[in-house]
Amino acid sequence: MNAKKIALPLIVLLIQIHFINAQDTLNKNVDGAVITFKEQMVDVGEMIEGDSLNYVFKFTNTGDKDLIIQKVITTCSCTTTESPKDPIAPGKSGEIKVTFDSNKQEKTGRQNKVITILSNAINNPERVILNFNILKKGK
Repeated sequence: MNAKKIALPLIVLLIQIHFINAQDTLNKNVDGAVITFKEQMVDVGEMIEGDSLNYVFKFTNTGDKDLIIQKVITTCSCTTTESPKDPIAPGKSGEIKVTFDSNKQEKTGRQNKVITILSNAINNPERVILNFNILKKGK
């Protein structure tokens, strides 16, 4: 009986200590670069088969160390990107330019292009998504 009286308050105390430690971890300053996109998913509407589409994803380094974009990966050769080569200082912004060329694929209809950004950020990898609809030419 005495063990039960001691066990329950001890368990409650351990749970409270766990939550206090978790909250302290959340409140500490970030140690590293953090890439924060203005928009992570965007729908740019419609385009005609045979056309190209350009979009710019803007981001900010919300961390406390320089952000270095190491590589940007697309889901197909129909999508190309341009990204900063120089480090992005804390608090500064940059952009990932995306170009989709519908001549390099034979599909029409709804498209979802995922762009994966590899960097030194603590939230690496990060992804952005470009959504659009390709209409058949002449319709």
